[in-house]
Amino acid sequence: MENRLEFGMMLGCPPWNIQVLSNPVTSFEDMKVNDLIDPVSKQWDAGLLQGLFNSQEVELIMSIPLCHTYIEDKLIWPYTYSGNYTVKSESEFHALWECSALTSVWNSVLELRLHHDQNVHTVSELIKLIHDEGKDINLLAMILWTMWYRRNKLKTTNEDYPVSQVSTNAKQALTEYHHANQVITLQSPICTCPRVKWSPPPAKNFKVNFDGATFKEIRKAGLGVVIRNSLGQPIASLSKLVNLPYSSDIVEVMAAARAIYFAQEIGLNSFILEGDSEAVIKCLRSDDDSFSPFGHILAAAKATTETSCCILFSHIRRLGNSVAHNLTKHARHVRGFLVWMEDVPPHLQAILSADNG
Repeated sequence: MENRLEFGMMLGCPPWNIQVLSNPVTSFEDMKVNDLIDPVSKQWDAGLLQGLFNSQEVELIMSIPLCHTYIEDKLIWPYTYSGNYTVKSESEFHALWECSALTSVWNSVLELRLHHDQNVHTVSELIKLIHDEGKDINLLAMILWTMWYRRNKLKTTNEDYPVSQVSTNAKQALTEYHHANQVITLQSPICTCPRVKWSPPPAKNFKVNFDGATFKEIRKAGLGVVIRNSLGQPIASLSKLVNLPYSSDIVEVMAAARAIYFAQEIGLNSFILEGDSEAVIKCLRSDDDSFSPFGHILAAAKATTETSCCILFSHIRRLGNSVAHNLTKHARHVRGFLVWMEDVPPHLQAILSADNG
């Protein structure tokens, strides 16, 4: 956070690379990024930001979550989920999206309405964009597969594969897939899978469940945490409303970090941290430095647990994380945050009982 703040600089935080266009303010030319952070609350100084930047830039900066403790800066590659640079991460995305020869393909798929001026940097961001906009993600997958198939065919054979055929062939293949899948579904016997349920921790232990959700229409996100003992009884629960970060992936990370801090605040130094984000749990279990865009947030939270007796990390599917999930949704109706000691909100009592039943 010791970097010098330059007006006209690029804010390199995915998924945006927005140039700061605000005119420099006299006497503030030599400010550093850490000068924009309140040293007491360790949050962005909203008043100072509003005096230095335009409203769009303020919203962008405020969407970057900060650590509660000092974490050393590190260089990351923002175009992969892990934050590590690979040649593969460049070539694959170029072959499927950035290559100008494919512009006609994307323009021809009217159902997806994709254009190269949309600010995406990885295949996963492209998939997420289609998912968030409620468009046909199966069609996107088939377009990507057909592009890659064409690329391999041109490399390994002398046969021509006009780029104009990609969209038509992809749609035809998708239609055939849906037809075959419908037949298989009708012929397949009904499978009854066991219901995913929350399980209590061992005797004299505690389990801390967390979850996060986004409320894009109000530019906010919700964090939910519930702490229970081996009998399934609530020790404490929390709902918190925060500013919407620049990536929805970070919301789960913020929830995990808040869960760790919350457990420590009520005096727990040994517990099981459980959530339904496999990527976050995997990152927490790893002893290696994370170069992902959210690695610093988890690193700061984990650093506060070094003196704890024992903290284990557990992944569970969404159905087994229902109390934390509903606390997250309840955050929409909370100003700041609310804590319930030895309880959960009244409307979640039935969900809590179902977990214990």
